[in-house]
Amino acid sequence: MNVTTISQLRKNAKQYLDKVVNDQDILVVARSNGQSVIVMPLEQYNAMSETEYLNASPANRRRLEKSMAEARAGKFIEKTIEELKQYE
Repeated sequence: MNVTTISQLRKNAKQYLDKVVNDQDILVVARSNGQSVIVMPLEQYNAMSETEYLNASPANRRRLEKSMAEARAGKFIEKTIEELKQYE
């Protein structure tokens, strides 16, 4: 995680944004009013939002945990995309 000020971000926006994207890192922008903001890659934000959504329901969270435990234990069946298309 990198930290900068809003003034430095204004002066060097391209470099800061390139670093965020290239390093898949978070940039904290400290503002003079004490309210900092975060800059992050869109893919990372989308992944966090999806995880939050999937975990919002306790029942869904339990299903996900059970599925992950089964996968770690080797209890899964591999299917190709073509095999899955037959269920459409």
